[in-house]
Amino acid sequence: MAIRFPDLGAAEKAAGYAFRDRRLLLRALTHPSVTAEDPELAHYQRLEFLGDAVLQFLSSRILYSNFPDADEGTLTRMRSVCVSEKPLSDAVFGMGLEKYVLLTSGMEKTGGRKLRSIACDVYESVLAAIWTDGGEEEAMRYVERTIGEALRHPPDVTKDAKSRLQEYLQRDGEVHISYEETGEEGPPHDRIFHMEVRLNGKPLAQGSGRTKHAAQQQAAEEALKQLERKTTEGIQDAPEAD
Repeated sequence: MAIRFPDLGAAEKAAGYAFRDRRLLLRALTHPSVTAEDPELAHYQRLEFLGDAVLQFLSSRILYSNFPDADEGTLTRMRSVCVSEKPLSDAVFGMGLEKYVLLTSGMEKTGGRKLRSIACDVYESVLAAIWTDGGEEEAMRYVERTIGEALRHPPDVTKDAKSRLQEYLQRDGEVHISYEETGEEGPPHDRIFHMEVRLNGKPLAQGSGRTKHAAQQQAAEEALKQLERKTTEGIQDAPEAD
């Protein structure tokens, strides 16, 4: 079956940037599965790799400028929340850019165009394409236009991981959260502690640190990441409303 190429002019309007070299845009919109049908087509994974680094840099600049009193840890947590899969995929869906992703017919039939994971990849690959085609200033405009509001008004990340995990798990009622030491290693002056966070007695995640408190915090952070992934997968798998 012949591959149906997207309307690149419409894709440019959705992204808000006119390319000098539209081949970059086509590559940024081409899912890796397409190369199995047409090996001559370049897919977006290399651009996605670059886009991830560019996004880290540009989002860090925005946060650094807007939050002069925030320490490194707070800035890192802000960035992690603002450039995670959900806000990036929401930005792509908000632009309508997912309509122009080049997919195989099989991916199309199974709802690949609506997957957050693919939309997130496309956000980063298009960012890299804009960076390559138009430079840093144009790339920054894309970031400002799409997720700038979130970066200027990020959610509260000042609470530690244990507090955030407790609030997350107790949204629908009281639950029992406990932290159990699962081991330790190393000499007395350089001890590493291993902790496990449990929900109603069932293991959620593990963490390690040079103190028991640090190990608990890491376990809570890992539990939050796992819960976020499960939530995202649930959204992806949910049937579309008519």
